[in-house]
Amino acid sequence: MKFVKSSRISESQIQGMFYYQCQLAGIDVYLGYQICAVHGIYARTWSVFDAVVLCEKDIVAIVEVKKREKNELERQIWAVRRQGTKYMSFGVPVILLCGVSDIVPTINKLKKLIDIYKKVKCIAERNGYAGGEREMSAKCV
Repeated sequence: MKFVKSSRISESQIQGMFYYQCQLAGIDVYLGYQICAVHGIYARTWSVFDAVVLCEKDIVAIVEVKKREKNELERQIWAVRRQGTKYMSFGVPVILLCGVSDIVPTINKLKKLIDIYKKVKCIAERNGYAGGEREMSAKCV
């Protein structure tokens, strides 16, 4: 079988490049994370996030990868559509990575987000919001 290389870069290739750059930057990232959300008593839906970013075993961000670059209006439209609103309902920041040129800016956003998360978690722990029934919500990030 002969291999025919596409002239366009695929979404999975962008995910691979993103993963590699995260590893170089010391960011803990997990690709293809599956989660089951329960809505009511019987309704369950599965979601597969392109990537989740971890900090001390907590998910601090969801990254959705698109192969095509998007302008600000297209990003806002994505956020209010079905996939965007569903992902945002999980209570952690959702970052849209659009194209190869968006990898480095996304990593810079993630570094800032992780720094903020660590500071908030430290303050919360000092004030007694760590563990038990007063566990800190991911929404405070």
